[in-house]
Parts: sequence; structure tokens; C-alpha cells
Amino acid sequence: MKELKEASCGVECGGAVIPSLLFADDTSLFVSDGPGVKNSLDVLVRLCDEWGAKINVQKSGIMHIRQKKMERADVRYVIDNVEIPVVSQYKHLGCAIDEHLELNGMVEEKAMAGKKALGAWFSRCRVELGDIGVGTFRKLMTSLVESAMLYGAEIWGCNRNMEEVEQTQLRALRMFFGVRTLHPKASLLAEMGDLPVRY
Repeated sequence: MKELKEASCGVECGGAVIPSLLFADDTSLFVSDGPGVKNSLDVLVRLCDEWGAKINVQKSGIMHIRQKKMERADVRYVIDNVEIPVVSQYKHLGCAIDEHLELNGMVEEKAMAGKKALGAWFSRCRVELGDIGVGTFRKLMTSLVESAMLYGAEIWGCNRNMEEVEQTQLRALRMFFGVRTLHPKASLLAEMGDLPVRY
């Protein structure tokens, strides 16, 4: 948004100033200090007024991203007599980001989404189709489970704690081959021709 850049809003990243991320009706503003919050939100409120748009304060939040030892900034902003809440975690486009940029919660959430998707299609598929081949299994796994489980992996994929996501992948392989929990992981992956999700 050129109006935000003209008002000197945003944070520097790789030599460029990034004032916001926009997607459909979602907006995330970036600032480097307390006064920047007011400055950026003033510009956004003015633009919304000009365009006849309304900010849903109940779906909004102010989050101070910082190191754990640093105290949270005392920042307040009011729109239409309603204060925007200060939050410790915020979900943007389906990805939960916390104030310390810890990604474990997001990884757990995505692993759970993968488990739900796996449970929903695998048993039903066996009942309706009987045994399925490796090719069909891989296509269903990719389109139904991995699409849910790996959503936003560009953000959280650098996390070293990938155990829960990998367990969902291994659970699917055990279900397909009809083997028990103690079956060697390397054998399952080799039979399917897969790599662990972390790769």
C-alpha cells in the first residue's frame, strides 16, 4: 500500500520496507515501535473510511513480536470506541503465529489436521473401494492428508520439532501396509518410496 509507505510505515526486511501483507480482506500491518502502531492504524482507518470499508475489531489484534526476555510493549488503539485487543498469538491465513515466533504450536495443529484427514478418508476408502494400489494411496495421501498437514510449511517447515508430522505420515503407511507400530520406519518409507516429511 503506497499510502502506508508514504507515511513511513513498515519494517525493513532485506533492504525493502514492508508495511503490510494483504490477502483478500485480511490485512497484517508491520511496525517497528509503539508510535508506528498508531501511525499505521491511522492510515488504515483513514483508507477504510475513504473506501467505505469497516474494520472488524473483534477479529483484529495487536501482537508484539519479541524475544522471551523482553517485556511486552504497552500499546493501545481504539476504533469506533472499541479497543483492539493485545494478543499473544494470532492466526493469519490459517497459520497460528505467536509473539515469540515459536512454531511448535503450529506444527502440532498441522499434525492434528493431518490425522483428522487421514482418519476421514482411509477407512471409508477401504470400505467403498476395497484394497487400493500404491499409486492411488499416494495420490489420496498427497491430496487429502498432506495438503492439510503441510499447509503453511513455508513458515513452520524450518522447525526442528517435526516428530508429530512425521508420526502422521508413518501412521498412514502402517495403515496401508497393515503393520504394527513397531514396524521399522525405514522399511515403511522404502516400501512406499518416500522420504520423511522433514525432507
